Order: sequence, then structure tokens, then C-alpha cells
Amino acid sequence: MGKKKHKGTSIHSKTFVNDRLNDILKIKANILKCIEKDNFDRSDVQYPKEIKKIAARELDDCAATMKKSDKFDAREVYKLSSHYRKRRENAIVKYAPEFAERFEKKYEDINIERRFIDVCTVGVTCVPDKYDDYYLTLAIALFILDDLRKSRNIWEAMLYIPDSEELLCDVELPDDYIDAEYENTLIKGMMYLIMHRDDEEDIYLNAVSVKRTEENVPRIEYVKSEMYSSYIDDLDKFREEKWAEAEKMSCRERLDKVLSF
Repeated sequence: MGKKKHKGTSIHSKTFVNDRLNDILKIKANILKCIEKDNFDRSDVQYPKEIKKIAARELDDCAATMKKSDKFDAREVYKLSSHYRKRRENAIVKYAPEFAERFEKKYEDINIERRFIDVCTVGVTCVPDKYDDYYLTLAIALFILDDLRKSRNIWEAMLYIPDSEELLCDVELPDDYIDAEYENTLIKGMMYLIMHRDDEEDIYLNAVSVKRTEENVPRIEYVKSEMYSSYIDDLDKFREEKWAEAEKMSCRERLDKVLSF
């Protein structure tokens, strides 16, 4: 018996067009929801429950949409189940009031809470064909490097960021990627620390990092770079000491050290 040919979906097929139209209509509906003013009372004890209810409804909707895909286990890839789902909902509830207070005066014509929830689920609402953790890791790496540069602590922080070509050979950047501010090796080194911070294969979010949010993890205290704030007689010796210190540290310890700057 001959093998059946797999019937792909043409971009000109009615099914494909209808699916894309439904996606667009769904995004439009979300935008219209954001325009509606709910007048949430943030002092009301029911406020967190209301936010959580809306977030849960949106995530359920996302899960139902992604379930139609046969390319991968969408609930796992998009973190829509188990402890990942709980962490998502708790994060939305925790930061919704702060987000709303920060932006409500600037965007008086939209519902800030609803827009915030939409942003938190945008990765699944837009239904991309492939979810690439490297782009998220790259964005976070650049965010950290920018803050290090602004605080003028980047030179000492760099001593804790790996730069070995052998170590970074598996860290990928987008094709033809060029950054005007940082060398690719520095960006990849920062990405490496993020990816290996908990020795898990899952790059962006993993069970270890979720568990850390449930524990009483000490806050990382800010420190001022000695290279910026102090006069150092022998800069080469200082660098060698810091490199030796970094060699003995795990990726999590290195990352925490970098974040302390």
C-alpha cells in the first residue's frame, strides 16, 4: 500500500484564509476590549480576583486557539499549563495595578488593565507558527546590557560574562544580526548566562526558575563598580582577580553578580 501524501495547507486555500481572518478579528476584538472603560476600583478587595478572572479567561482562550495546531504541544510550548500557568496569572495580578497607575494618565482613552493583560498574552494571541526562545533571550540580554551601560558598571560586569568561542558556539543570533552598541560576543555571553542560569534545557522559563519565585530568595543588592567609583593602581591585576573569581562561579552566580551592577 502506497503512502498517503501529506496534504499541506496552501496560503491560497479557504481554510488558511479563514484562519487568518479569524486571527485578525480576534486581535481586533481584543483592541476594542481595551477601549472599553471598566473603571476598576483598585482599592476594592475584589480587584485582584477580577483581574485574575480576566487573565484566566484570556489564557483559556489562547489555549483553545493553540490546541488546533498539530505542529507541537502548544500548551507546553506556550506555557499555558501547570505551574507555568499559575505563575503567569499571579504575575499579571501582582503587576496590573502598578502598570495601570504608571500609564493611565498617558493613555486615558484605553483600559490599561485590559491592555496589560493583552500584552502579557500577546505571544499566543497572535498565533505565530514558531516560538523562538532565542529572540526572547536576545531581547532580555540587550535590556540587561543597556541598564549596565546606563549605570556605568558595564566594564566590571563584563569580567563575569563568558567570552570563550568554544563555550558560546551553540548560542545563536538572528541571521546577519549587527548591534551598533555591543559586540556579538558580549551579547552571546549575556545570553549564555541567561540560558544556563539554572542548568535546564528550557531557555526562557523552566521549573527551577518557577520554583525560585515561590521561595524566599534574597534580593540582589545593588553595588557600584570599583572600576568606575574607585581609583585602581593596577588595572590588569584587578581584571585577573575578577576573572579568577568568575571562573569559580556557576552561571547562576555569575548572572546574579552581573545583575547586582
